[in-house]
Amino acid sequence: MKGAGALLVTVLLAGCGGKPADDAKPTGETPRGAESVMQGVHVRQMVGGRLEVELWATEAWHSQGVDWVRGRNVKAWYFPANRKPAVLYATEARYDVKEQRLVATGAVKVESEGSVLETTELTYDARRDRISTTRSVRVVRGGNVMTGVGLEADPDLGNLKVGEVQINANRPGEIQPLLGGGDSKSPKGR
Repeated sequence: MKGAGALLVTVLLAGCGGKPADDAKPTGETPRGAESVMQGVHVRQMVGGRLEVELWATEAWHSQGVDWVRGRNVKAWYFPANRKPAVLYATEARYDVKEQRLVATGAVKVESEGSVLETTELTYDARRDRISTTRSVRVVRGGNVMTGVGLEADPDLGNLKVGEVQINANRPGEIQPLLGGGDSKSPKGR
């Protein structure tokens, strides 16, 4: 997920004044404080010849000084070099350039190799390479469902920590991956 914010900033700067896609449907007025608005955004970011992030948004814009970038109906695929791929869906996402922090809101969902996280707000801190929320969460792995309040995890849902946990163990033989955060291996030795 690390490159997503930088990618969004680069895309928006490159796209300023660009022609919207024919199938893009504007959602209304230009958001308050926005310098540039684009519809039908689709971006690929390559790192060392390898696809790292692919991003879609029905609408995207940035502040005048490019301090922040926002998008609506966001879908972002992440293909990190040393982790499982993950996809993020969000009604809206905002990236703070200076803080290197992405906040996804609305209907937020993260999927990674059969694991699904749902919540209403999720923060990705690029400096720590972690996702977190203080909101209610629902995590589904295999036939098991875990709900709770608050979460911190790797972007691929590994090394998962959830507060106020309740588990519906429909497949008890699969419970360890749900509790242990799967078999995700972090290059940082977490």
